[in-house]
Amino acid sequence: MSLFLRTLAEFRHRVFGWAAVASVFAVGYVVIYESLTTDIAIAISTEDALQLVEMIETVPLAGYLETTVYGLMPPLLVVLCAIGLGARAVAGIEETGELELLLAGPIGRRRLVLTRYAGFATSVALAGLIIWAVVQWFVFVGRFGIPTANVAAGCAGLVLVGLLFGSMAFAAGAFTGDRTASLALAGGAAGVSYGLRALADTLEETRAMRWLSPFHYHLSDHWPSHQLWPGGYELVLALLTAGLLALAVYGFDRRDIGTGTP
Repeated sequence: MSLFLRTLAEFRHRVFGWAAVASVFAVGYVVIYESLTTDIAIAISTEDALQLVEMIETVPLAGYLETTVYGLMPPLLVVLCAIGLGARAVAGIEETGELELLLAGPIGRRRLVLTRYAGFATSVALAGLIIWAVVQWFVFVGRFGIPTANVAAGCAGLVLVGLLFGSMAFAAGAFTGDRTASLALAGGAAGVSYGLRALADTLEETRAMRWLSPFHYHLSDHWPSHQLWPGGYELVLALLTAGLLALAVYGFDRRDIGTGTP
């Protein structure tokens, strides 16, 4: 089995587990949206209430999904999943001694680190694909009228945010060989970024701080219908991720494997 397929097989349980939890949150948000109109209609069966229900139903669900599915727990869960995979991809197998065995074979360092990264990135994308399939199914069944491309774009944004922080853990692991340090660095960065965005959304005085959070680039100015590249914000995430990958290749290529010394 090739190293790429081995990496996918190694990560599969974590991917399905995290994607399942994120999907539960996504489905929960959609169900809340559906029950909102139903509960109002039952509680107040007057003409005004029906008008209110009609108004809620015409509020773009895309905007609601933007705030909940793409803005609350699911992106955070995808990021945590990606950080765990990124830290495991290089530093994890170095700690178990598997990395030295792999390098004893005919594979070069760059090919190894790029193949492990391809497996990591594909796994994160698979998590996003699962979430997309679940949300899309509910949108289709509920006849919410959101284009498939927009639902896919929202989930692609989740993947890009996850890849950014996961690549940070991957690069830290490639540089240090220390899985715990990689988790701490990327996890701390993700926590601070998530908090910054939440703070910026709460207080007008801190609104400018939103540009410091990668989570903002995934969501900014997409309401009410999520689309990829409307303002080039996701491109920022993609470029930062590419930079982290280049940094990982550079650091891994120069490091003395087994000692953690650059």
